[in-house]
Amino acid sequence: MKLPQDVQERLQKLKALADGGIGGEKRAAQAQYDRILSEFGLTDQDVNPQETRYEAYSIRNQHEETLLIQLWAMVTHTAGAVHYRKESSRSLWFLATDTQHARLKAEFVRHRKPLAEHLERAAAAYCLAHDLVGPPSGRPNTMSAAELTRMRHAMNAVSLIDVPRAALGSGRAALGAGSS
Repeated sequence: MKLPQDVQERLQKLKALADGGIGGEKRAAQAQYDRILSEFGLTDQDVNPQETRYEAYSIRNQHEETLLIQLWAMVTHTAGAVHYRKESSRSLWFLATDTQHARLKAEFVRHRKPLAEHLERAAAAYCLAHDLVGPPSGRPNTMSAAELTRMRHAMNAVSLIDVPRAALGSGRAALGAGSS
């Protein structure tokens, strides 16, 4: 959308004041700048375009891919698959400005480990809820009392798969071997 010249000049002045002003003057200029952008259905990137570039991000699994795509959409205020590409199962490339890349990296670092921990707890709760043997990671179970309580709550939240055990058979019959 082509903005009228007077609106462009007004936005430039407001942006300069919002970036360099002090106190209430700065806040008022930013509020007015945002209001004008909203009136015209624009973003700051539309008015002050910055150079964009693709940058690669390493991922370990599908969950991290989903997380990274969601974070990218949040950081860039964009939806859709137009501005990223998957080069391999372990690498995603995103198109963004330098500022957006910096924020995306920071958000990914902030959320990556908690996501992995959450998925580990979910897998453990699922195994416990379905009476599956052993911890899912293969590590010995050394949970504290607080962790066990948290796990019991998570386990109770997992819906059980309704498969009658009799339908599965037992022993050699379940494996398709005849009786001896």
